[in-house]
Amino acid sequence: MREIDNYIKKKRNNQEIWFRVWLGVQQLWYKPYYNLWLLLLFAVFLFAWSNKEWFLPKQFIPTSIKPILVYCVSGFLLLALILFILVLLKYIGLKTARKDEGALITAFTPADLRYGHPIMISCKKVKHTDVTVKEFYSVIPMRRWNEKAGDIADNMNVHLVEAISYGGKNNNNSKRIVLHTAPGVRPKDRGTLYDEEL
Repeated sequence: MREIDNYIKKKRNNQEIWFRVWLGVQQLWYKPYYNLWLLLLFAVFLFAWSNKEWFLPKQFIPTSIKPILVYCVSGFLLLALILFILVLLKYIGLKTARKDEGALITAFTPADLRYGHPIMISCKKVKHTDVTVKEFYSVIPMRRWNEKAGDIADNMNVHLVEAISYGGKNNNNSKRIVLHTAPGVRPKDRGTLYDEEL
């Protein structure tokens, strides 16, 4: 049983990394100001690329192997650029997901979260409305999402404008849960609080 648990958690951790990166890619589109960090990263890379020879100790390198070392530095710079882009995207994804995932963790019970908390896959606002569509990867069954809908809305400080639904390409993936939310919790209708005739 422990081996199965470890396998599930390891698989989930790998998925979480890529979901974070994918969420970060989306946010570059939906929130263009994040692209400033990407531009800064490219500016640093171009500066380093145009000054590759700074990375070589000139006094100790024979001229015959200098071209080979320049190629090595070029490869290192390209790998560093890719790595930093992935780290930046993961950070943007983490920053985007942190608040909502924290709200879900407090809404569900420890038994629900046995194999990990829901992971945000996408977050986008519907144009010309205040509705946000949030999709999560989760092994928690839909039944529990519906039972906890009120707690989820309260913890996120939102109200659900549509019923919780499945996500994925054809909206039939049970591991993907979609929330359509709008800001603020709707007050419950408590009827007449006093009699105006008195």
